[in-house]
Amino acid sequence: MDPPWLHTPTPELIYANVLFDNTRRYLVGEHTEAMATLAEQLDVDEWLWGLIQLTHLWGWQQPEQVHFLLTRSLQLPGYRPGKSWLPKPGEDPAMHFKRVYQEALYWQGEVGR
Repeated sequence: MDPPWLHTPTPELIYANVLFDNTRRYLVGEHTEAMATLAEQLDVDEWLWGLIQLTHLWGWQQPEQVHFLLTRSLQLPGYRPGKSWLPKPGEDPAMHFKRVYQEALYWQGEVGR
């Protein structure tokens, strides 16, 4: 039998703080140039917290969803998703992610490759 602590959910604030720390380290290490450019225009921590809040709001909790939002946002005007990225009525998180992901591939010319 598993000990009870294995089934205790991680409080949202702790989850968000761990996600913030890990994603910040990852982005600075793997996307150094883009992060440096972003830092010339925006407060990096505020930007990152805003995106982490979006992952929660949109229900994008899977690693590939979080990674996509963060790395694509580094390439977007103003470093933030546009209105077309907002969830549509009746769209669950998986459908929302798939639509936005396909749209991003299309605009980068990666569809059909």
